[in-house]
Formats: sequence, C-alpha cells, structure tokens
Amino acid sequence: MKQIELTQGMFALVDNDVFEELSRYKWYARKGGHTFYAMRSVYLGGGQANRKNKTVLMHRVIIGALKGQHVDHRNGDGLYNLRCNIRANFTISSMA
Repeated sequence: MKQIELTQGMFALVDNDVFEELSRYKWYARKGGHTFYAMRSVYLGGGQANRKNKTVLMHRVIIGALKGQHVDHRNGDGLYNLRCNIRANFTISSMA
C-alpha cells in the first residue's frame, strides 16, 4: 500500500501495482457527501474561451469502471482506494 499526495494536505491510499501509473498525475481532494474523493481534471480540448475538462475519480480509474456503473467504497472512506475496498455494481434496466 502506498500514498498519493493530494491537495489540502490529504493523501489517497492505493495498491502498490497502480501507484506508479496514478502518481504521474496531479490529483486533488474534493468533498463529496460525507467523505473526500481523489480526482483530477482531464483536458478535452477547445480554446481558451471554450475549454472543456472532464473530472476523473481515482477509484473509478483503479477498477476500470464503465460509464453508468455505480462504484463505491466498502468502508465509506473515499480516499482508501485499495481494490479490496472498492466495489462496483452495474444495474441493467430491461426495456420492454
């Protein structure tokens, strides 16, 4: 287990095998509900007036979550990003 430094004097805990890849980026801590989450912004393009960014959550990156897939932390700590603490559910709605 290793620590990735975030903003606000916080850090996220991650598994050793993903540390190198994740530590290449600048991550920040942001409050979400009752906990903090590690996230970063990805530049999507556009000029200065039309700049487009996308927010990426660290725990979703770690497990390769799909769009629409619900992901949460078993212990409720959004900065405890070990795989054993991240769970994903995919609800498929049937169309009749």
